[in-house]
Amino acid sequence: MKILFCLLVFGVSPISIYSQKTDSDNLYSSETKVRHVKINSDPTGATILLSKDRKSPNVTPAKISIQPIPGKEIIVFKEGYYPFILPIDSIPSDSIINANLKSYVSVFAGKPTKKTVFSNVVFTLSPNQVVGRLAKIADWKYDNTWDAQLESTKPGIIKQIEKAFSDDSLNISKTVSQVFKEDNSDATYALGAEVSDMWGYATMENVYVKINVKWSLLDLRKGKVVSIFETKGTAFHKNGTTDYLTLAFYSAARVLSQNPIFQETLIKGLKVEIDSIREVTFVDKIDPLSFATQGDLYKTCIESCVTVKTEFGHGSGVIISKTGGILTNYHVIEDAKKIEIIFSNELILEAEIIKVNEERDVAFLKVKAGSGFKCLPIHTGELSVGTDVLAIGTPEDISLGQSVTKGIVSGKRKIEGQIYIQTDVSINSGNSGGPLVNTKGEIVGIVVAKIKQAGTEGLGFAIPINEALKVLKIEIKE
Repeated sequence: MKILFCLLVFGVSPISIYSQKTDSDNLYSSETKVRHVKINSDPTGATILLSKDRKSPNVTPAKISIQPIPGKEIIVFKEGYYPFILPIDSIPSDSIINANLKSYVSVFAGKPTKKTVFSNVVFTLSPNQVVGRLAKIADWKYDNTWDAQLESTKPGIIKQIEKAFSDDSLNISKTVSQVFKEDNSDATYALGAEVSDMWGYATMENVYVKINVKWSLLDLRKGKVVSIFETKGTAFHKNGTTDYLTLAFYSAARVLSQNPIFQETLIKGLKVEIDSIREVTFVDKIDPLSFATQGDLYKTCIESCVTVKTEFGHGSGVIISKTGGILTNYHVIEDAKKIEIIFSNELILEAEIIKVNEERDVAFLKVKAGSGFKCLPIHTGELSVGTDVLAIGTPEDISLGQSVTKGIVSGKRKIEGQIYIQTDVSINSGNSGGPLVNTKGEIVGIVVAKIKQAGTEGLGFAIPINEALKVLKIEIKE
């Protein structure tokens, strides 16, 4: 399944740095013992910045004097390389530090990744918090303090975060898909960034900066944060612009991509050719149905549709075999440890996953007990624009059961390289995985997403049934 990775930004409060003259002797206690260390780097010529320190940056190789203040760090960084950061209080005096810098690599190159919405950037620094040092001339030194007024940094931050993940070969989009704009139905995760600390040193020529970023990864299907990552970003740039801050975000994002848990999370489950899907599954052909009244059509369709309940929520499904084979969306059952099927007569049975195709967002389940289930036939022909269709599913609340809405096929739409049936049928989030059915009671599609637009009821989208069966390698046995 392709998951939308876009950049949405709101609530950003960027920063500016201004000068406030201070007594440079107040930062350290006279009792703090000075340590002397030599710092080398490979490659050489890297910048050495001491956080929480008023000393100007050095360039490797260099001998420096440090004071072991809690939270203070040695940061060695160079453009195009991951930063090297070491707590100062762990370094004995007269040490030699060899910083072997690793150049940036495209972490996800050649690997399919889940798409994620980049949802928010916030700063939680306190007003007037000291965040760095400014040296104008030899005898004039000022504290840099936090000021959340510089709105001009917002576009640059967004651009650099986007560029970082693009350079790491994540499957992203620059803007939100217009089709899924309202609820990002094809997105698996939302990623937010929080900056709680930073330190910089500004000279008349350059600004050097380090930021601490806490990234929160929200699983949109489960509605909860599943992982928190903390990274540090570094940068320097010519004074007089805010590029030093945006470039530090680029660095922090590149470091995030190096995290093995982050990598595993975004890659997990995307192998479509899993063992279970390589073999063809056959289901018996269902004879054509006939209905005396429209009410009979509705009744038959409802009896063949189910609610799919997991520990994360619920969706819908449709029975396609008398032995209890059920089609639904993959995202409805993703990561579920227990799946319950609620039938129209309120019978509840457990089900197991037989096959999934995350790329196309479809799954094939089977109830663990019973047979003789009522099911619907598959539509195998072409689907014309204007065809009357029904959507059956469990909308917002399980108590609503299998609800029926009616509309027409309004066209086909190609989204992210995939073909979808477009319909004006009213669809809600719980309808995901339910069937789109024609007036013969034949399944023509599996409902997957919808959008809302001002002044309209919205558009619905469904995966063509033939496509769903094809990617799951399910064939109808004559």
